[in-house]
Amino acid sequence: MSCNLSNPRSKHFTIDINGKKICYLYIRKNACSAWKELFKGESKHQYDKEKYPNPVSFMGEFHKSDLESNFKYKIMIVREPLGRVVSGYLNQFVLRLERENNLHQSVSEQLGCAPENVTFKDFVHIYLRDVKLSYVDAHFWTQQSHMANVQYEKILLKNLHKSMADIIGKELSDKYFSKKLNSTSNFKKYEVSSDDVDAIELFHKFKKGEGLPTVESFLSPSIKAHLLSQYSKDIELYESVK
Repeated sequence: MSCNLSNPRSKHFTIDINGKKICYLYIRKNACSAWKELFKGESKHQYDKEKYPNPVSFMGEFHKSDLESNFKYKIMIVREPLGRVVSGYLNQFVLRLERENNLHQSVSEQLGCAPENVTFKDFVHIYLRDVKLSYVDAHFWTQQSHMANVQYEKILLKNLHKSMADIIGKELSDKYFSKKLNSTSNFKKYEVSSDDVDAIELFHKFKKGEGLPTVESFLSPSIKAHLLSQYSKDIELYESVK
């Protein structure tokens, strides 16, 4: 289930907190926003947002890890895989229709239609299925594909606040991990079949204050079967930590 130390998808960062040397595996959609805030706030180096508009570049300059050091903890956050894909679609694609990004462009080119007309069914059955893995947006890479061949302290996303309190103390865990940042789970939810609904309709409903569909609303039998197959290694990983 792991890959070697030279895995190009592995990004590890290290920080010393309360005398504990912590190594963190960076995975998008797995509480990475909260971790970036921790590195910005607890680094011994001053974070300059003008110089580092992306905190990861700051982390890369001062906190990049070679995995060879003697770490107290090597931490990997593990998230339920299907919910992670739905959240990525909503957060990175639907809710950003007003400020299109590279994901909109690549999906639009693959599907041959405007981003606002893309449905979750199209997104899964055409973009995630047919695009070469190396070209799929990094938010949808498998969690397993980020791993190096090391022993991780695996923490379920839903247990992050409590688990980190045991490691770095309640005060710091409350500060960085008590609230979910950039999470679609923060919004009101409604349950209605949504796998074949255009992204723009979902966006307009959200803007009108109706919230977002639940994860289950997107998981028609065919979509669920496909995602269970495509993310089977992540399913195994998640089940091994539960």
